[in-house]
Amino acid sequence: MAIHHRPCRWLMHTRPMGWWLRCVLPKLHLPTRGVPMAVRAEGKLLLRPGSILLSLSPLGLSSIFTWGWDHAALCVGHEANVVSIAEMTGRGFGLVSWNRLCDKARRVLILECDDFDAEYRVSVAEACLRIGWKQPKYDHQAEAGDDKLTCAELPIAADFEGRLDIEPLTERLTGNRTYWPQQLLDADNVSVAWDSAWKLHGKVKA
Repeated sequence: MAIHHRPCRWLMHTRPMGWWLRCVLPKLHLPTRGVPMAVRAEGKLLLRPGSILLSLSPLGLSSIFTWGWDHAALCVGHEANVVSIAEMTGRGFGLVSWNRLCDKARRVLILECDDFDAEYRVSVAEACLRIGWKQPKYDHQAEAGDDKLTCAELPIAADFEGRLDIEPLTERLTGNRTYWPQQLLDADNVSVAWDSAWKLHGKVKA
């Protein structure tokens, strides 16, 4: 099993950091214009139930404790020009709009799993909503396999047949088995369908 380590990430597993993520970060609103409206409109057209989303926060605060992308979410509905996106935050499970997700990010990716057919995509979205009905708590300890979830674990948990080719990483300092958003991008059977940076900077590496 892969072992991964980054300086400062051990803080994610401490009680003070758990309190900060649960009580402070959800109320912390950094000034940002987010992804430009013209750019996000292009991405919205490509969203489908089962699309996986990755985002970077405005100042990359979460990246201090993770490597790569710092937030993951899952599209669970796109009807009549209304997009519903499921995510796990310090407040727990919630549904947000595409615009709300883009407002909070400086860059967004839309990912597609090559092994998700049309029927299974809908099933994954439905499974994600069923998970939400149970009101799971956010996993501040980032320990894979328990009944709590991080943002990266939500799409993985909704993939009930395990078609995403992802295994948890083992932290060197804590021994915790953890999923991180970057792993969704790095999976062998996942590809980038859209990157908000493409329209502004051309095709750049995700």
